[in-house]
Amino acid sequence: HPPHRHRRSQLLFAEIGTMLVRTDEGTWLVPAQQGIWIPAGIAHSITMLSQVATRSVYLNNEAADGMAPLCQVVGVAPLMRQLLIEAVDLPSEYDPAGRAGKIMSLLIDEIHAAPVLPLGLPVPNDARLAKRCQLFLSRPTAQDTVDLWSRDLGLSRRTFTRLFRLETGLTFSAWQRRACLMWALPHLL
Repeated sequence: HPPHRHRRSQLLFAEIGTMLVRTDEGTWLVPAQQGIWIPAGIAHSITMLSQVATRSVYLNNEAADGMAPLCQVVGVAPLMRQLLIEAVDLPSEYDPAGRAGKIMSLLIDEIHAAPVLPLGLPVPNDARLAKRCQLFLSRPTAQDTVDLWSRDLGLSRRTFTRLFRLETGLTFSAWQRRACLMWALPHLL
């Protein structure tokens, strides 16, 4: 799917199959039976890596209050899965005190409580580092090294490793492994 955005926040559940969700901030791998939280207004594109069946629920700003401001992959427990299945068929305008309101209220509680899964690949904000990461993502390789990237960016090894961890929350090698995995998946399926 081409990049698009929603005015409401979205929880996208991969009932069957695996997806890659991309934004300017990173890439997330969403395996079957897991979900991805996509806050309102964030431009994103979705690549289906296999036959995929999804369910989505959209939350207005009030319902999404206090939830993560960035995309994240979340674990979907059996209760949350059943609530998502029920919520898809609810009317967009419903009585908050009725059955639909109770389902949505519990679903929102479950989304808040859902564990965040480490399936994202953050893109740094630092312009030089982001450009180097985008270049790497066009053709990831396990052969790249910290020394190579440090030289390319004109940074000392120590400055590079500190900056990389600060910008991505990951070590270079952890980020590189995730990038290679996310790049390989669509080519393996």
